Amino acid sequence: MDRTARRLNETAAMLLIGDAVLGLLYPRAHCRLWQAGPGWWRETVEWFATHPTATRTAAAAELAVGLWCAGQQEQLAPQ
Repeated sequence: MDRTARRLNETAAMLLIGDAVLGLLYPRAHCRLWQAGPGWWRETVEWFATHPTATRTAAAAELAVGLWCAGQQEQLAPQ
C-alpha cells in the first residue's frame, strides 16, 4: 500500500474511532447533531437518538472497524 493510501486509511481510522467514542458516550446528543438533510436521513438519525442502546451497539462496531483499520497501519509500517 502506498503512502497516500496508508494516510487515507489512517484518516478513516481516526474518524471512525472519534465518531464511535462520541456515540458511545453521548448517543442522543451526538445523533441529534446530525439531524439535517433529507427526510429519510432525519428519520434514521431520530431513530438512533431515541434508541441509545442501538446507537451504542453501532458505535461499538464502528470502534472495532476503526481499530482494525489502525491495526493495519502497524502491519504496513516500514521497519
